[in-house]
Amino acid sequence: MGTGQHTMEISKTNSKNDKSKIMSILIARDGLSFYISAKIPTGSGNCVERKFNSPKTPGEILEQIESTLQDENIFLEEMETISIVYANNLYCFVPAEFFDENHLSDYLKFNAKILTTDFLAHDFLKNKKYVNVFVPYANINNYFFERFGSFEYKHSASVLAENLLSKNKSKEEIMYVQVFWNHFDLVVLKKDKLLLCNSFLFETPEDFVYYILFVAEQLKLDPENFVLNLSGKISEDSENYKLLRDYVRNCAIVKNEWEISSGKHFSFNAQECE
Repeated sequence: MGTGQHTMEISKTNSKNDKSKIMSILIARDGLSFYISAKIPTGSGNCVERKFNSPKTPGEILEQIESTLQDENIFLEEMETISIVYANNLYCFVPAEFFDENHLSDYLKFNAKILTTDFLAHDFLKNKKYVNVFVPYANINNYFFERFGSFEYKHSASVLAENLLSKNKSKEEIMYVQVFWNHFDLVVLKKDKLLLCNSFLFETPEDFVYYILFVAEQLKLDPENFVLNLSGKISEDSENYKLLRDYVRNCAIVKNEWEISSGKHFSFNAQECE
């Protein structure tokens, strides 16, 4: 193995390439995103997205995955590779020097509500300084293993932190916020050091801004001075951004090499749906 009813919205972008062989999937409690592309990147691909109006359980998420694959005629058997990114708050970063694979639950139990039956996994970041211990959804892993066989999976925070750490050179603290449907991942870096990585659920612009300011206060970051870069499902016209601008002076929406989401899709390789 790779290492109730609610209404929802669905959007789809058509492909310019009909011979798609690679699929990456973002799986979150507030939505799903499927990106299918050719083995050799062509700059285009199929993107199917489903946004949930309320957070779903792992069982409900699997039902939505199955219905999406059926409704959109996505045949897993035709995929050469499948990669999955789990975006949940069931994770914890551990300095590599203190990491022991025999104590995965000990790292998580103070930060997340886990069950004795939960399957735990971990991602080693490429810089070899940090390990992310997290809970993938075992029922979803089992489903893909039974349908497809081998596949890859990681946690969204691992992908984000890894990309940021590989690019960041600033000697000052910089905050990065990756926005999804109703949650966001927040990372604070200082050069090659990971100062903080956490995820927050939000419903209103006030929620969104509150959590960012709360983190800034805890780390003693001055809203008049620290740099905040945002990406994902946010635009200059969004209420979240407009309100944030009232409180944080140096905030901007960016699209750089480290960016993982274009606002519609999230994957290992910074692929995007236009």
